[in-house]
Amino acid sequence: MMVLGTSGADSLKKRLVQGLASKLRGKDFIYTPQWEQFRKPTVGGFQSLILSISDYPDVSIFELHLGVRLDAVENLAYPFTNGLMGFQANSMTLVSPLAKLHGHAFQRFELAPTGDVDEPLSEIDWQLEQGGFSFLEKYNRLEEMEQLFNRHPHHPLPLVHNQINRCLRGLVLAKLNGRTDFEKLATLYRDRLEVLRAPDATLHKYERLRSYLRSYVPN
Repeated sequence: MMVLGTSGADSLKKRLVQGLASKLRGKDFIYTPQWEQFRKPTVGGFQSLILSISDYPDVSIFELHLGVRLDAVENLAYPFTNGLMGFQANSMTLVSPLAKLHGHAFQRFELAPTGDVDEPLSEIDWQLEQGGFSFLEKYNRLEEMEQLFNRHPHHPLPLVHNQINRCLRGLVLAKLNGRTDFEKLATLYRDRLEVLRAPDATLHKYERLRSYLRSYVPN
């Protein structure tokens, strides 16, 4: 498939980044170009605003995702996922399209290479103020993240894409939050992995994680 010329795509991205930077002024978010996201360091992790830009012949599709990393969770859970180990320091516990907070599965803005970016940026700014920033702050707390993942363990978690990794992170969160029903939850998530048709290698990793967490003592 043809893509936009490099100059057009780069110019659009630059204008989106500059526009977001202006709206985020004073909120401690720093643009991280290698990951195409704005990050705000927190005690024990970071919050992020992730730019997703796909370039096509006459248009670019732009969407914004929200991300939260809890180091305590990722340090335990990520090694048992299928993720590349070199990515571990940048993995996130929760990633969701901003639009999901407002009742939409997604919201993709179609932008011409030289088109106006003020309208989508104003809409994103409004959505961040009307729930996006509070979402990041809420799930920066381990107790809230644990409740999100484990409130309804029998059902899919709509805010995450990978339901298999949800089981691993949910189990780690339960341990870190001192859930007294840890063993019951561990069995439930093992059954969920079967329903999700997780490969044998993943089931083996899950059992290793469960065994490790049984004797793990959080600091």
